[in-house]
Amino acid sequence: GEPLDFVVIEACRGGKSDITNVLEKKALTVLTHVELEHTEFLGDTVQQIAEEKLGICQSAVPLVLAVDQSPEVHALAEEKADELGFELVLAPNMALSHFHPSCVGMATIAAALLEQPMDAEIFEKLKDYQIPGRFERIHFKGHELILDVAHTYDSVQSVLERTRADFAEQGSLEALCAFHFLSDKNKDLPDLFNKEKSLWIELEDERAGTAPTGFKSMSMAEFLAFLEKQKTPQRVLLVGSFKLLAEFKRLHS
Repeated sequence: GEPLDFVVIEACRGGKSDITNVLEKKALTVLTHVELEHTEFLGDTVQQIAEEKLGICQSAVPLVLAVDQSPEVHALAEEKADELGFELVLAPNMALSHFHPSCVGMATIAAALLEQPMDAEIFEKLKDYQIPGRFERIHFKGHELILDVAHTYDSVQSVLERTRADFAEQGSLEALCAFHFLSDKNKDLPDLFNKEKSLWIELEDERAGTAPTGFKSMSMAEFLAFLEKQKTPQRVLLVGSFKLLAEFKRLHS
């Protein structure tokens, strides 16, 4: 086949000690939002995690950083840039459909740095582009569902805010939320949900989480059966895990 112009490699977990960091010749590095995740491997603080993730940086290779990263992450990135000698490029937030503004900004700046600028035609096509499991809209038995694999505190909070705004535009009140977070995720995540309008979906998996106190709990099959019985169209957010969405799609296919 034809040789590739660019290859996009995502670090599996962290950066400095990640297996993908064996790449010796990088054209560009990008650091997305840093928050508490995989703390058993990366550290217990945002600073420790950022230090690990900044291990992807190389001398003379630009680093793209979102302008709304926390001040401590910005400070660490600046130190690393001075240490290794590379350009630190701040990406502004940019609005585009349901995509996160910081992600749109970073992608736009990254494309420009690689001399592959995104023009108006590309942005127009991206408005309707659907990434499976990322604010994915589907209809089920007359109900409108939004599926999202968000599983960190900030990402789940962002999805909840976007869901409320989206449904409010359609004249709907708060969405019904069905969620599951794996056992290694932030234990405060259930606090983001209204117990009267949310329920926990049970999963059979070695990494499955435990139902939080005060929330109704049922299996995915039971939840889908519940929706089928609802005569009034429901607006539903299904969020929290790749495994959760995989179970829904397995039963819904």
